Amino acid sequence: MTCGKCGYKQFVAFWDCPKCGYNEETDKASKLSAIKEGQHSESGDHLSIAVKIPGEGAIEALKAFAWLDLVVSIIATVLILSNASTPYAVGLGLGILFQGLFACALFLVIASIAENIIIIRKAITKVNNVAT
Repeated sequence: MTCGKCGYKQFVAFWDCPKCGYNEETDKASKLSAIKEGQHSESGDHLSIAVKIPGEGAIEALKAFAWLDLVVSIIATVLILSNASTPYAVGLGLGILFQGLFACALFLVIASIAENIIIIRKAITKVNNVAT
């Protein structure tokens, strides 16, 4: 077994390094508790490396599409209601408005869920990097 701190090699497994006293399990536990408490350093260690998760750009596109859908629905409703000559046109205009409102809300909720999933995946990746 080789010590992770000083490189001391020994054929028998040991908990504390006989040369420097380093304990790998204690070191992993302290890093995990520092991450949980938000006290990990932002220096050059492997904890501060930004983890790139696929799909982060798609969230912003989904949000933009949600707001675009709402704006287009409002414009279509105004155009339809300004030229409404029958009750069917009024119903169509209101239906398009409600569709735009609900679609916008749905897309924003889906984007929020996706953001939370990415945050969870980044946290799991950081914990797995410390544990190994």
